[in-house]
Amino acid sequence: MAIDSGFNTTQVYNFCRRFDASRVIPTKGQDKQAIPVERSKSVDRTKAGKQIGKLKQWNVGVSLLKSELYGYLRLEKDEKGTPPPCYCHFPEYGEHYFRGLTAEEQVTKIIKGYQKTYWQKVYDRNEPLDCRIYARAASIIVGIDRFPEDKLKSMAGTSTPAKSRRTTESDEENYTPQSRERKRRRSEFWDR
Repeated sequence: MAIDSGFNTTQVYNFCRRFDASRVIPTKGQDKQAIPVERSKSVDRTKAGKQIGKLKQWNVGVSLLKSELYGYLRLEKDEKGTPPPCYCHFPEYGEHYFRGLTAEEQVTKIIKGYQKTYWQKVYDRNEPLDCRIYARAASIIVGIDRFPEDKLKSMAGTSTPAKSRRTTESDEENYTPQSRERKRRRSEFWDR
């Protein structure tokens, strides 16, 4: 999960510290960044620059990812109804969601003789756009772009609900905090 730390930064950092970095990460959008995701940087530092904690923030090139998303939104199915790669599939969302998803447009202005391109809001609520951008950034950090084709196919549509395990009296008798730690398995969700 990627959380935008551009607002209420301290609260976001405190929330992210409660979880493992493979599950929850703080991110910050950088409009002029030329790459989708920059290498993580430590945010737990003293004024002298000494690292004192493990929390790292990922800078996200939001302008680049918005351009990518808007390009994907323009894709259309072919004559047979087959979608091209990167085609965006949506369930039956309302108009409000799609207005939020397309809430910004790229504007170019000439300032002091130079062209400046930036994103300007045309609709007040842009949360769907931000969520989509940060989800894409999280997928890049995880490395989904580098997954082999067979792994992606095995992940698509083959998820099954976890089987519930009933506890027995012997389990309760043998319970200790150490035994619980040994039984805990690492999730495969964030494996790279």
